[in-house]
Amino acid sequence: MPPQYLARTFHKKIMVAVLILSIFVFVVAASSIYVQEHIFTGNVCGCAIPIYLFIPFMASLGLLIGTLTYYLLSPSIGNDLKQRKLVLALLRDDEARIMRVLMDSNGESTQARIAKQANLDKLRVHRAVRRLEKRGIVVREREGRVVVVRINDPYRKLFFSE
Repeated sequence: MPPQYLARTFHKKIMVAVLILSIFVFVVAASSIYVQEHIFTGNVCGCAIPIYLFIPFMASLGLLIGTLTYYLLSPSIGNDLKQRKLVLALLRDDEARIMRVLMDSNGESTQARIAKQANLDKLRVHRAVRRLEKRGIVVREREGRVVVVRINDPYRKLFFSE
């Protein structure tokens, strides 16, 4: 999954959250106009919701909308972090360091950059990447003289939640 896909899914979630918040603002504005009309006509108790209950009702509705928006934007952060830690704990030290570098760089990086950022020598990185590739965790691709290492799709879904 390329980083553009992850960005698109995040933008969709943001758009849904903005839509929910916009609907909430519209409901508050419409009900405020309704209440204001009843106050001006002198029929304060004639509305569907009495004024003394209107403010707590809107506050409760706002809390519900805020919670729903938070849930949509971050549904499983805690579980994802636990799963990542479990997977990284199963790897050797150098492999885990390489995976952390890859996670910090959106799932792909060059082998030379990994060596520099993980503070490992190039041969050690090469051997660790080959071990990870044999287990299907990463994929190596040669682009000219540069070797690009990418996290394989099933693991990409684990490390980069949608």
